[in-house]
Amino acid sequence: MQGLVDIGAGTGELLEGLAPHFGRAMLVEPDSNMVDEAKGRLADIEAPIQFCRSRAEDLDIPSGEFDVATFGNSFHWLDQAVVLALLKGSLISPSVVVVVNSTSPFRSTSAWQREVISIIERVVGQRRRAGPSGYFPDQPLTQEEALQRGGFIEAGEIIWKHEQLWDAERYIGFLRSTSFASDIVLGPQRSMVHEAVRELFAAFPGGQLIDQMEFHARVAVSQLD
Repeated sequence: MQGLVDIGAGTGELLEGLAPHFGRAMLVEPDSNMVDEAKGRLADIEAPIQFCRSRAEDLDIPSGEFDVATFGNSFHWLDQAVVLALLKGSLISPSVVVVVNSTSPFRSTSAWQREVISIIERVVGQRRRAGPSGYFPDQPLTQEEALQRGGFIEAGEIIWKHEQLWDAERYIGFLRSTSFASDIVLGPQRSMVHEAVRELFAAFPGGQLIDQMEFHARVAVSQLD
C-alpha cells in the first residue's frame, strides 16, 4: 500500500493508527477546528500527512499517489455516488476502500448515553445534526449497494467489540470530534452542554462510565475496468 486518504477524518483518530503503515497520507475534513486539532494529534507521525479542509464531494486527490481510502463513521454523511466516482478515477488501481462504523450514542440503549443525547437535543433540536448547517441524511442504498454501484466489490467485513471506559473530559473530547456535537454545531451553548455532561458523570462512582462499543470495517476492492 502506497498512500492513504482518510475522508471525513474529524480530529484524526483513525488516521493516527493507520498513517504509520503508509508512505504518505491525506486527512480530509471540512471543519477547520477539527483539522487544527488533528494537526496537534498527528504531529509526531513520521509519515508525511497532507491536511485538506474540504468537503469529500469537492476533493481533488493527486493522481498516482494514493491507493487506499478510509471512512471512519463518515461514509453515511456523504453523497456516496459522487465520492466513490471521484475515488474510482483518482486512486491507483487496484484500490481499496474501507468503511468503518461504530456504535452510535443515538442507537445506544444505555441510559446515560440517552441522557447525553437529550442534553444535546435541548440545544440543537431533536433532528440529528451533521455539521453546522446539515442534518443526518437518509441514504437510499445500503453501504454494500453503494460501494458496488460505485465500482467497488466487498472483500469482507471485520467486526470487533471493545469496552470503553470514559471519564467526563474524554467523553467531551469525543463529542467535540463528532458532526452532531462539535463546537461549531453547539455554538455559544457548548459550555453549558459540556458542564451538563460533567455533572452527569459526577453522579456515578469514580466519575467514570462504561460504553460497550462494536466496530464494523467493510473492506471493498475496485473492479477492473
